[in-house]
Amino acid sequence: MTSLLPFPELQFFDDVGLPLAGGSVQTYIPSTLTPKTTWLDAGQVAANTNPIILDSAGRCVVYGSGDYRFIVSDADADVIYDQLTSAPLPDSAISAAMLPIVGAATTATALNLLGVPALIATAVSAIELMPGPTGPTGPIGPTGLGGATGPGGSGYIPTVTPGNPAYIAFPGINGSVQNYFIQGGSGTTASNGLATINLPVAFPSGCNWIQATVIGGPSGAKCNVAVALNNNASFNIFSWSPDFGGSWVGGPVGFYWVAGGY
Repeated sequence: MTSLLPFPELQFFDDVGLPLAGGSVQTYIPSTLTPKTTWLDAGQVAANTNPIILDSAGRCVVYGSGDYRFIVSDADADVIYDQLTSAPLPDSAISAAMLPIVGAATTATALNLLGVPALIATAVSAIELMPGPTGPTGPIGPTGLGGATGPGGSGYIPTVTPGNPAYIAFPGINGSVQNYFIQGGSGTTASNGLATINLPVAFPSGCNWIQATVIGGPSGAKCNVAVALNNNASFNIFSWSPDFGGSWVGGPVGFYWVAGGY
């Protein structure tokens, strides 16, 4: 957007239209002879003399605030005219608080000075989203088939609990009132070849069997399971022995294990 610019300098003329070279402009409070200051710049840093002495072309630079009485004279101090004038905007048109905003170089700067982005951010953060409606419940899948009924017993469905260790529970297998458990997992021995297995569930009556398989380790080394089968809490299951065709040379190894019992 563009607009018509005011003259950057004022030029005064005598009664026959010639530039008022060497003339003067005296500035007063209206209806008085009380001097009122004008300036050479809009920021009111450098004040004009009073009277203002015109150059050879009858020109001068005048910035002012509010209303003035101008007495214009020629170089011989003869009055050319005595008139009132006013600044385009009164001092009250823009408050001191709004001056930085009106004078901002960009719209974004003016908005930041007004605090608009911060107000928008606060308003957005205060928005509470309403929860949407609960979706429909999906259809119930068909019931799976039960286990076959054995002779003299009843059907059963095993329970599988995944993890490491993990176990499978067979309820009332072969007509028994007790559950039968198969448990298994993996681990790593200590540097001396020993390891302890903590069962995910204790055998109610005791362990019937246990098997361990080495994942790595010394060439030809075998696993010797040393375990009390009625120990339901944990097993010390590994020792390396020449009796099983190998010898222990140190270092941990990985292993798998599986055990069963009531």
